[in-house]
Amino acid sequence: MKNDIKIIAHRGYSSLYPDNSLEAFEQAVKAGAHIIETDIRKGADGSLICSHDPTKKAALAFSDALAFAKDKVTLLLDLKTGDADFNVQLVQALKDHGMEGQVIVGVRSLDQARQIKALLPDVQMLGFLKNPSDFPEFFKIGGTIARLWEDDVNEKNMALAKSGGHPVFVMTGSKLGKVGDATPERLRKIMSLDVQGVLLNDPALGLQVRDEKTRAPLGPKGP
Repeated sequence: MKNDIKIIAHRGYSSLYPDNSLEAFEQAVKAGAHIIETDIRKGADGSLICSHDPTKKAALAFSDALAFAKDKVTLLLDLKTGDADFNVQLVQALKDHGMEGQVIVGVRSLDQARQIKALLPDVQMLGFLKNPSDFPEFFKIGGTIARLWEDDVNEKNMALAKSGGHPVFVMTGSKLGKVGDATPERLRKIMSLDVQGVLLNDPALGLQVRDEKTRAPLGPKGP
């Protein structure tokens, strides 16, 4: 188990606080999370908001999330919209806040990866890709990090995700169940692999497991 694995707070400290909220972000930073993941989409008025699903309720403005994170914590942006206008609007918001170097842009397709790379050539870019076989092409485009679901971690997919020597982040939970849910036992298993980041709803739990001391087995010593 490596103690340099990044703990990524999925939608902030979402196991205890409303997801994608400023409170969840603040508490994730207090807990010691290295990165905060947040969903980005357009609101009803066309502005960018932090929200996983389309909503008529008030949501955290993306500009407020950027202002909070600046010089404090890295944001991993899960882009929920893929059209070209959205990508341009997102990049402009990053430039307006001077945050181009303090985010990881998470794309959902190879086409979106190409668009983001053209707009921000030096940006860190993570692939939220459905098919791990797309990772080699993603890295050729300029992608820098692969994301695998916990359920999809196997030898074949790990080889695809690490092609070219790139970092791998694992999303805990299930695509069909509780996303971001984790147990100490499952975290220990994930962290025993060659991964560089873990996304979960409870960053304090992630840090606790990550920083566990390695204990020697009890028993009589040899001669």
